[in-house]
Amino acid sequence: MQKNTLLIIFVLCFNFFEVKSQIYPQYIKTLKSHKYNISSSIFSEDGRFVASSSLDGTIKIWESKTGKLIRTLRGYSHEITCIDFDPYGKYIVASYVDKYIKIWNINRGEIIRSIKAHRDEVTCVKYSPDGTYFISSSKDNKIKFWDVETGKRLKTLKEHSDFVNSLDFSKDGKYFVSVSDDETVKLWRTDKKKSLNTFYGHKKNVISVAMSPDGRYIASGGADNLIIVWEVETVGIRYILKGHRGKVNALQFSKDGNYLASASSDKLLKIWRLKSGKEILSMEDHKASVNTVDFGVNSRFIATGSNDKTIKLWDFINWITEYSNYKKKIGEELQNQE
Repeated sequence: MQKNTLLIIFVLCFNFFEVKSQIYPQYIKTLKSHKYNISSSIFSEDGRFVASSSLDGTIKIWESKTGKLIRTLRGYSHEITCIDFDPYGKYIVASYVDKYIKIWNINRGEIIRSIKAHRDEVTCVKYSPDGTYFISSSKDNKIKFWDVETGKRLKTLKEHSDFVNSLDFSKDGKYFVSVSDDETVKLWRTDKKKSLNTFYGHKKNVISVAMSPDGRYIASGGADNLIIVWEVETVGIRYILKGHRGKVNALQFSKDGNYLASASSDKLLKIWRLKSGKEILSMEDHKASVNTVDFGVNSRFIATGSNDKTIKLWDFINWITEYSNYKKKIGEELQNQE
């Protein structure tokens, strides 16, 4: 009996280190061109391109398959805080520290609309899923809706009592979420001016937020180093995810909603399984704070951006397939020892 127990422990330990050494995911491309910290790294809707923005005031468009730099959007020198592709991959909306929002035509490399949007730094911009409008958040504590065609402000939301740091839409575009330095997460209907629910749980500023593809969960990350996964229906906490040793700068669900990726100032990218709330992967390949994370089409690749001035592309699906195969192998070996 004791021999079998020791053998099982040995198999578990051996396979753990075998998994770590053999299938630890490697980044397939490192994209270098920016001169300062990366503030955004996002995939186009079709996954063909990655766009990155930086405090150097430039936006760069990369071919995701080859890592080739296709175009640099420059001509406005202020620091960029956030960017987003429109659903058709033709335009990029960008927010700046100088209170402005710019819409860029990617093919022409030109600014086609300039909006003095807020009274303080604009922290986040997001296109609606149908591409007809976008929303912005700011250190002036406000959220604003903007018409894409005219650039006119559609409405202003004023419920947060401190800086609004991040936003995300539900997949159907009927809802969105916001997070703030006031330590709250708010859920809104896009056609209303009052929030539906406020979620309390973080003990410090809430920095990042993501909504699951099925709309059932919200994930928020804070300066308290925690990730909280909330149930939308009950307004309750499903998981509190601990593991980061620094503030959680960015969150993103995989396209199937099975996984959550988190990026932190502790230089780590972590992957969590939503079904169990367990961390399944932790990667420290950036040399400084990881500020952004995004899943590409079908969640095949992950893009991360860092204060080390680089963007890294990771082959997530290949890793998760090998990881699942190893887990199956471990289970079979343990069963054979019984």
